Amino acid sequence: MRARMRIIVCFNFTEDPCNPGYTDVGMAFILGLRNLGHEVYLVEDVGPKRCHDARHKPIEFEKWGGRSYFERLAMSYGLWPRCSLIYNRGEATHGMTWKEIVNAAKTCEVALNFGGRLKTGAVLESVQRRA
Repeated sequence: MRARMRIIVCFNFTEDPCNPGYTDVGMAFILGLRNLGHEVYLVEDVGPKRCHDARHKPIEFEKWGGRSYFERLAMSYGLWPRCSLIYNRGEATHGMTWKEIVNAAKTCEVALNFGGRLKTGAVLESVQRRA
């Protein structure tokens, strides 16, 4: 089945990885859209305050455990590699590169920004419609 629309979905999966119900809510939207034949991209903004270790001490984005959690989650639902963690509004990414995600945004018809969590202007401004 050919994709009807290209859609970016922004949801905060790494904010509360111990809450499976929260994960299920986000994935229900993403998988539902994909099952309808849409080409779905998962994007999550991550700020420096989110990157901390188990003792809540600040840690570099490259060493942050949320990266591997995000990747495992996306792979387990068959969403990888159309996924990207965007660190500090584009300073770094995990998954799709910065260039790949901005190019995808330019060709997407809509971005579903749950809770207004996606704040990276270069991505938001590139999408035709935002909800």
